[in-house]
Amino acid sequence: MSKETWKKQSGVFRLIGMDFMMDQEFNLWFIESNYGPQLPKLLEERWHFMEVLIRDLFEIEYALLRSRMLRIRMFLKKVLGENSIQNLPGNIDSLKKQFSEVNIDRFEAEFPLRDTNTFQKIIDLNFGENIEGYMNVLDDSCFN
Repeated sequence: MSKETWKKQSGVFRLIGMDFMMDQEFNLWFIESNYGPQLPKLLEERWHFMEVLIRDLFEIEYALLRSRMLRIRMFLKKVLGENSIQNLPGNIDSLKKQFSEVNIDRFEAEFPLRDTNTFQKIIDLNFGENIEGYMNVLDDSCFN
C-alpha cells in the first residue's frame, strides 16, 4: 500500500494483513503489509472465515474493554468515596501507580470469552515476563 493510499483512506479502524517470518534464531522479520487483505477476492468459504475472525476479534476487544472499565470504576469508587477530585486522599504518585495497574488489558472473570472463540491466548504478560506469561509454550532456557 502506498503512502498516498493510506492517507486518502485513513480512519479509526484498519484491517491490515501483515506477513512475518521467524528465523531459527527467533528473529522476527517483516515481509509485507496489505490493506484490505484479499477481501475483494474472497470466495464464499473465505467470507465465512473472515466473519468468524472479525466477530471473535471484537468479542476479545469488548471483553477487555468491559474488564478495564470494571476495574477503573472500582478504583474510582475506592479512591473517591466521599471525596471530591480536588480533595483526593493519599499521595498522588501512589494513586497514579494504582491507576496504571488497573488500566491494563486483562480479562476479568465476569467477562469470559465463548468456548468457540477461534483465538487462542499464547502470551499474557499479566503473569509476568516468565514461562507462565508465555502460557508455558516456551522452554525455561528462554528466560535465562
